[in-house]
Amino acid sequence: MDTTEKIKDTIMNMLTEHNADDISVKMFAMESGISRQTLYNHYYNLLDAVEDAYRTDLEKGLRGRDTYHNWVEGFRALLMTIYARKDAYLHIYNSSRREDLIQIIGNHGKALVEKGITDCARDKGMVVSDKDRKFMTRFYMNVFMGIIKDFLEGRMTEDPEYIASRCDAMMRHHIRTTLDNIRSIEQGTFDRTGTD
Repeated sequence: MDTTEKIKDTIMNMLTEHNADDISVKMFAMESGISRQTLYNHYYNLLDAVEDAYRTDLEKGLRGRDTYHNWVEGFRALLMTIYARKDAYLHIYNSSRREDLIQIIGNHGKALVEKGITDCARDKGMVVSDKDRKFMTRFYMNVFMGIIKDFLEGRMTEDPEYIASRCDAMMRHHIRTTLDNIRSIEQGTFDRTGTD
């Protein structure tokens, strides 16, 4: 394990027991055996190292799970990554790092949604307007982030598998159906009565 990986691994382990705001450079050096100077050789400050630690952890959890065919699987992976280190993420969420964490999760979620829309539209031979793409992204992101925030606010007491399975049941192939409906609207054939 190289030094950067050891720094990040130590921080994630420390976050299981300490609020992100309570970890000091002295605590980190004692826990890791890595000197203050070595930390500063790799990071501008401890806060940068803390952010890089959870950013990397989330990226690892999502690796290879970003296809639109089941983009909800990416959501499941993100949820399960957070849950696997429940105490650490709660210590981050309940600290001054909350907005940074939410932004990083949101960036991952947005990338999943945008890739899903782009890949699905390409497979359908559709050109999606920027306006529709932005609206779809905003819609899915409100759902995605609402569920994540509720999960964190509830201290992750709800079963993440239950959440993921219900999201899968409700959202599977949803981007495909939405694109079909947008095409129907543009062609003037969309059934606005709500009947199938």
